Amino acid sequence: MLRFCTFLFSATLLFACNHAAENKFYGNEFDTTQAISVAELVKRMEGNKKVEAIVYGNVTAVCKAEGCWMNLENPGHADLFVDWNHEFNIPLNGEGTKAFVTGYAFYDITTVEELKHFAKDEGKTDEEIANISEPEFKIAFKATGVKL
Repeated sequence: MLRFCTFLFSATLLFACNHAAENKFYGNEFDTTQAISVAELVKRMEGNKKVEAIVYGNVTAVCKAEGCWMNLENPGHADLFVDWNHEFNIPLNGEGTKAFVTGYAFYDITTVEELKHFAKDEGKTDEEIANISEPEFKIAFKATGVKL
């Protein structure tokens, strides 16, 4: 009986840890009913330098050091890089979940040094990091709130 109770407690704890981040806000809370997809955000950026929006997408990567940035999937294109200037942190195991972010999109150039730092945060190998040699020009997103 003691083994069964221990097993039941362990299973409950494991389930709770894996689902604790669902439907939780980090940073500012916001209404998700008017959220647009990452692809729609990219379309709205055409001809604009900055677009304020609430965006949703699937998380493809999270900073493994602090949970201080993530990527949202943009099928057929480069993922959308989202950060929040270390104002808050999200769970490190957020990959594969649906996320909503509020803030603004802008065009950004990411230096080789920054790309290597992000690759290290993501857990890339030394060889993969060493192969980074060109800066990236892309759409990025500065979030004031995240909902997972």
